[in-house]
Amino acid sequence: MARATKDLNRDLAHEGRQGKDRWMKVIINTARAAIGIWVLAASLFSSEDLRGQTTGASATAQQLVPFRQAEAAPGPGTNSNPAPTASPKANTNEVTATRGLAASIPKMNFERTPEALFEAVQSQKSGGKLSETEKFRLAVLLGDWAYVGRALQALPGEDGRTAYSRLLEALATNSLSAEQLFQQMNARASSSSSSSSGSSSSQRPADKRTVLLSGDFHALVDAAPGDLAAGDIPSLSALVKVAVGSGGKQDLLKRLEGGMKGFGGNSPNGRKLAAQLLSSVGWITEAGAYLPLQREEWSEADTLTLVLTLEYFTQLGVEKRDERQLKRAAEVCAFMMQTSRFGVGEGSIFRQATDRFIKLLPALEADDAEQLIRENFLTQPVLTVDLVLALGDAGQQAIKGADPRLRQQSLATQNILLRVLQGKKSGLPEAVHVLVMNWLVEAEQTYRYGGPQNPNSG
Repeated sequence: MARATKDLNRDLAHEGRQGKDRWMKVIINTARAAIGIWVLAASLFSSEDLRGQTTGASATAQQLVPFRQAEAAPGPGTNSNPAPTASPKANTNEVTATRGLAASIPKMNFERTPEALFEAVQSQKSGGKLSETEKFRLAVLLGDWAYVGRALQALPGEDGRTAYSRLLEALATNSLSAEQLFQQMNARASSSSSSSSGSSSSQRPADKRTVLLSGDFHALVDAAPGDLAAGDIPSLSALVKVAVGSGGKQDLLKRLEGGMKGFGGNSPNGRKLAAQLLSSVGWITEAGAYLPLQREEWSEADTLTLVLTLEYFTQLGVEKRDERQLKRAAEVCAFMMQTSRFGVGEGSIFRQATDRFIKLLPALEADDAEQLIRENFLTQPVLTVDLVLALGDAGQQAIKGADPRLRQQSLATQNILLRVLQGKKSGLPEAVHVLVMNWLVEAEQTYRYGGPQNPNSG
């Protein structure tokens, strides 16, 4: 409970909340929830599941040991170090239980709500020994990630990896941040005030998500039954945004520097995975240590790493308004085009590159942007068509949005490409009609919403 309260205080500090009363409410609610969970969990286990521990001169205290039976203390005159040999039947039961857990996890409900915990308690009131599946489910509910890790490591290799990925995906969906918790508390307080004053207010459905703290996130990563992989990045990214946030960024960066379950460290693959994770979270400017920033390193780098390097220079140049960084981004882009990095079967990587390129173009001077397109795209007709389609799709998405600055930026970028295509000696690619349609739709919306509302007025 103390660890949870400490993690919560640290995660909330960066949000800039100044009111002491709010802090106290959160701490009190956290303490109440922790005590409630302890009491409910304790009802699941018999007195044999409780054992006393004495530390130094302190008095004997009762500690909950929910997921393994306490060993009986040796009596007087008995051998304190017995070495029993496991029976074949016990080994068979253990294998059967492990297989049952592996089969149950894909269908398991990982909601960590008080209602889910209460349901688990109610289902065990009849007594009896908990199954491996029930123990695992309860460990997730209570945030006992150490037990979760041991259970996953006991599964066969591929089963453990599959189960862990399923757990990550579920937690990424069912978790909320400390800031979101504050918003819910404020909403409830406002709703209560409105109800007490007699005003009607619509009741919002209860949020099934539960707070996940930075300590939970790092313990969950440590519970992985092996190194994490690129396929885990979407779930990890969502959990970093929820549990770590900007307040825990430096701690995460330090862990990546030393290596974090295959991410970061000094290995080439770990460096690449760290850069991908930081990019997905929106912290690409923190990924410089994992990227080939020098020109002589680019030849040895794979295409995805170069795409991430392009994003790094672009974002750094935009944030710092540094023309040198933007020119480096343009150099990386030109290098990828000139070395024919986008071959057959690399369509997804090219799309990632065009997404970054679209963000680079409006940051460059118009002449530099036109030159970059003219020298590196027009010489490759297939890539030119792909660029036109990518810009057209981005323009359609911008039109659907409500940000006029983004729409203006998108139109300016499309205009740069149209000016370059206008100078082509050969005919225009058919895909250009997408850009033309974007301009027509934007013109129609501008006329509709910007023109006089009254037909009889001027």
